[in-house]
Amino acid sequence: MKFSITALALLLTVAIADPAPEVQERAAMLEARACPKNALCSGGKCYTQKRFRDRVRERDDRRSVMSGLQIFPDEDFLLLHATYIFPYAHEQAWVDQGLSRWITDQASPQSQGVSKIHSVQNGLLLDLNCQALFDGQAITVDANDGYKIIYLTQDVLNLDGRTLDLSCRDPQNPDRVPDELFHWHFRQAVLATVKGNGQRIWDMQLEEEDPMGDIMEGPDAAERMEVELFTRLGAGEIDYGAAPEMHSP
Repeated sequence: MKFSITALALLLTVAIADPAPEVQERAAMLEARACPKNALCSGGKCYTQKRFRDRVRERDDRRSVMSGLQIFPDEDFLLLHATYIFPYAHEQAWVDQGLSRWITDQASPQSQGVSKIHSVQNGLLLDLNCQALFDGQAITVDANDGYKIIYLTQDVLNLDGRTLDLSCRDPQNPDRVPDELFHWHFRQAVLATVKGNGQRIWDMQLEEEDPMGDIMEGPDAAERMEVELFTRLGAGEIDYGAAPEMHSP
């Protein structure tokens, strides 16, 4: 089901009884915008996201860094997915917390975004099973214990205690994931498991028949609806005020 910009903006207004003022402002902004100001988009996917995907695939040598599943050079990436450690849907939180300070990537803003959230250093190549568990915070990595993979639920993939592949953490590789991002994910996963209050990772696989209904029935409906609008139509402005070292182009 496809939605026009006007229809989606109307759905946002009607479906949420008391939306945050910034949500309303950004929804209105979408009428005049089809692409983020800091990214080039084509075919519905931003150039920065494509560069993120391609760079993660290249660095991790077509192999899941958790399970070790590797595909041959002539195979499509049907079983592997470039996965964000800090989800790009929460880019404003990334900016507010100044997490780009952990990124040493020298790629251009066109490749990694002004905020650097699309840097290869914020990604891991995972097979689909590991991606689902990693995004759901059921599995994480302890960088303080030899980069061991930690299962926080039942170890259905028999990965607990295995060591993360060197490709994504090699200290000699400038594209390696910084330990601070591993620490961040580890902490969020533990908080989500023990207290249920870690940084939530939403289920992005919506039912085609009623995607808006799925959002409204799930957690964080207002914030999630905003992200869905931005994902379909292009993000609104990111406020860089909380991070003086970064400036919108």
